[in-house]
Parts: sequence; C-alpha cells; structure tokens
Amino acid sequence: MTSFVALLRGINVGGRNKLPMADLRAIAADCGFESPRTGIQSGNLVLEAHASVEQVRTALGEGIRERMGFDVPLAVRSGADWRALVGGCPWPDAARDRDRQVHLGLATSTAPSGAEAALREWAADGERVVVVGAAIWIDFAAGVARSKLTSARLDRAFSGIVTLRNHRTVLRITALLDEA
Repeated sequence: MTSFVALLRGINVGGRNKLPMADLRAIAADCGFESPRTGIQSGNLVLEAHASVEQVRTALGEGIRERMGFDVPLAVRSGADWRALVGGCPWPDAARDRDRQVHLGLATSTAPSGAEAALREWAADGERVVVVGAAIWIDFAAGVARSKLTSARLDRAFSGIVTLRNHRTVLRITALLDEA
C-alpha cells in the first residue's frame, strides 16, 4: 500500500466549483482508495492505494467530474516523493520563521529547461525561486499579494498547472501522511 498526496486547485467551500472536503473524501473512497484524509478546506487530500500516481490522478479527476460536474486540476505525488520535497526545502530557517511566505508548489508537468531562470526574472527583491522537477519552492519574502509570480506566470513557466501551499499547510499535509 502506497501513501499519496493530492493537491486540488481552484476549488471552494462555497460558490463556484464548490467541493466540500467530506465529498472529496467520499469520492476518494468511491474510487477504491483507503483512508482518505483531508486537511483544511482547500483541497488537500492524503490517501492510501495500490496504484500509481497517474492512476490516482485519473481516478480522482474522473470521480470529481462525475459527482460534482466540473474538472479540477490535480497534482499528485507519492508520500515518499512528498516527504523528499518537504525535506529538501531550500530555506528551512525562512520556512520556520515565515511559514506563510514560503510556499511549495506542485505542477502537473515537469518544468522545461529555463523555467527557473524565467521565473527569477519576475521575482521581486527578496523573492527566491527553486524549481525541482515538477515542483517549485518560492519564498515570497514581502508576501504573496504583491508578487509578480502569479499563478498564470507559474502555469506558463511549467507549461501546465501549478498549485501552491504555504509551509504551514505543507506541514499539516505531512502530519496527515504520518497518520497512516
């Protein structure tokens, strides 16, 4: 049995693309996944399965579409890959001291060469960027709201969808993995 982390982008607890976490857990269970657990109301799911990353992503995507009537971008990693990413945070002191400014992003595709350099050009003073395959670490030193490293720019740089979580949430997701 393998643990997986699935991050959903663009869902809400109210309004458009409403997907309550109880429904997400039920969808995961209906897909045959075991022990689905969610953290906060923003589309963070941990589950166990005898499957590959792609099988989990496909099944969850289809399950959400069938039950909720809309598509949701999903970034899925094995628990081991998630732990390696978290353990490889390039700025552990900043993540500890400013856990809402340091973010880990998972992409639906591996970044093409040059993506990190392109994103660094858009980074404001003090912002730092490190691309790790199909993931990205960003230190939004002055806060996310004023940054030019927008979701649209991240998506273009990766030629796919990127969904970010702040370090506080990253640690909560890791704690969900520990519950397995």
